[in-house]
Amino acid sequence: EVEAAVQHIFSHEYGLAVSPYKRIVDEYRCFCLDGKVELIYRKIRNSVVGDGARSVSALLAGLLADPAADGKALSALAKAAAALSPEELTRVPSAGESVPVQWKHNLGQGATASFDVRPELREQLVALAPRAASAIGMRFCSVDVVEVEQEGLLVMEVNSGVMMDSLIAQLGDEGAALATRLYGAAVLKSLGRAA
Repeated sequence: EVEAAVQHIFSHEYGLAVSPYKRIVDEYRCFCLDGKVELIYRKIRNSVVGDGARSVSALLAGLLADPAADGKALSALAKAAAALSPEELTRVPSAGESVPVQWKHNLGQGATASFDVRPELREQLVALAPRAASAIGMRFCSVDVVEVEQEGLLVMEVNSGVMMDSLIAQLGDEGAALATRLYGAAVLKSLGRAA
């Protein structure tokens, strides 16, 4: 059974990682520079909101049929929906229940960035992310932190390649300005100059 699952994954993906299953509530990206968090955003997965009557499939159909919706966002939503099982598609969520239709929090896979992070959570992230970066000797990096159901915050990864292309694509000029400020500060610090 495991071998068949691995072969199935390799038919669609280039890599495979094995780890204990964690029920992730939210994921946050923290950009760190010399022990300080410079920028934090929450990654919000595509989801549908139940009305207590329609199935996930019917809710998705309503979103996909919206003529005012962004084409790129619809494409990501359709791709995520195609990966749902028949059981997930026929389930009728209760009114107001948010149902994620993708498990990945990647911006490049359709998730969206939100700078709205609860103040108490922001404090925890500002304390945790620099410790993770420092533990592996990183001066400039992004730290992905997940909020896990019944466990709290866990560091998922520390990225030496500080990529902001998907954020820029979503935010346009605002994203480009954020990237310019962040990369500029990193370059100046690497040259021994104040940002």
